[in-house]
Amino acid sequence: MVLGLTNLDFANELFSLNVDMRKLNGSMATIDRSYGDVKAALIAKNINRNIYVANVRHSWIRYVEVREFLVELKVTLIKLMATAKVLSRQAAFMVQAIRGLARSRYSRNFPALRAKEMEKATAEIKSNAQSSRARSEEVVRRVAQQRTPADGLRSAGSARG
Repeated sequence: MVLGLTNLDFANELFSLNVDMRKLNGSMATIDRSYGDVKAALIAKNINRNIYVANVRHSWIRYVEVREFLVELKVTLIKLMATAKVLSRQAAFMVQAIRGLARSRYSRNFPALRAKEMEKATAEIKSNAQSSRARSEEVVRRVAQQRTPADGLRSAGSARG
């Protein structure tokens, strides 16, 4: 199968995808680090709540920008999958001959191995989501605790209001 995908144009598209994904990962890591620094500064009381909120809004805008790149990446991935399928069907004679002689089926235990890997991946995704949710809830809790007495009076007054 891989022999059928040795098309130079396809290889260039895959290389470009790899570069784009690395850039995207770098951008997301930068946003995450920036937010982590701001969160740490707030917890350490090195910045006030207003600065924290302004920085979170800026991070949110950056994440919205990243989302556009993710949507574009999805389209690119679909295009590359379609390209791979077309190239696989249009393989040269020698590629077709090698495919005919090579093992072309999954082993008997492959479905079980794949199911196990899928379970691991799903568990990792759930674990990461729970961890992220817990960190976010902790920051919200700490911000709520750091309200100034004046904030508390305004909140109490508006609740009576």
